[in-house]
Order: sequence, then structure tokens, then C-alpha cells
Amino acid sequence: MKSLIWGCTQMIVGMLGVIASILMMIFWLQCNAGGFALATFVILILFAAMVVIGYVNRVWPVLTEMKNQDSE
Repeated sequence: MKSLIWGCTQMIVGMLGVIASILMMIFWLQCNAGGFALATFVILILFAAMVVIGYVNRVWPVLTEMKNQDSE
């Protein structure tokens, strides 16, 4: 259960980071600062990877284990 909670927390933080980096990217593109927009795009990719890793490594195994226990 701890793994499920930690994975969901990791996914929530990752999604908040994705939203924040999109807003930062929009701001930097309006200010014509291309380098900062590129940096926020890299941050966007890292936070999106955090969401995927949180799901694949922590949430998915627990859900499949719970599903297998219910079917038995």
C-alpha cells in the first residue's frame, strides 16, 4: 500500500510540474527568451517522465497484484 501511495504522490507532483513548466514556457515565449523556453521544455520532459516512471514502477505492479488477489 505504501508503494501505491508513493506512486500516486509521484504522479501528482509530476503533473503539477508539467503544468508549471507549460505556464513557464508560455511566459518565456511571450518574452522572446528562446533559451529559457528551451530549458522549460527540458523540464517538461523530465516531469512527464516522472509521471510515467511513477506509474510503471510503483502503481502498476500494485494494481496488478491487487487484481490477481481479487480473481483468486
